[in-house]
Amino acid sequence: MGDGTEKIQKKFREGGNMPEELTQSKIEQLNKMPIVESFVTKSDDGKWVIHKTTITSIKSINYYKKMLEGGWQNEDSRRVK
Repeated sequence: MGDGTEKIQKKFREGGNMPEELTQSKIEQLNKMPIVESFVTKSDDGKWVIHKTTITSIKSINYYKKMLEGGWQNEDSRRVK
């Protein structure tokens, strides 16, 4: 399929949380979700544990263009451009 489907299916099979085959609608839903990666390492001097979490969210350029063109309102209801 080439759209990341194999990687998603493999990840869930290894975790044992999903059946062998995912439906197309489930794959589309998972592809829209942010990718969360967690890494735990030890510091060079061995005194600290470093836990790093990376959240990757992919959005189309059009999504951001619409936000920037139309502006958006923050909590104080002020127009931001």
